[in-house]
Amino acid sequence: MIDHNLELTVDLLHPSDAGHIMMGEALARKLRPIIGEHTERPR
Repeated sequence: MIDHNLELTVDLLHPSDAGHIMMGEALARKLRPIIGEHTERPR
């Protein structure tokens, strides 16, 4: 889920703050259609 080394901490293993944000945004994009199916109100 991380595209660049800039999103890693100096140990190149753990995500930085920017890396955590990037992963959260990527996860939200993947979950939005799934969650939307279950939260839409009938018209």
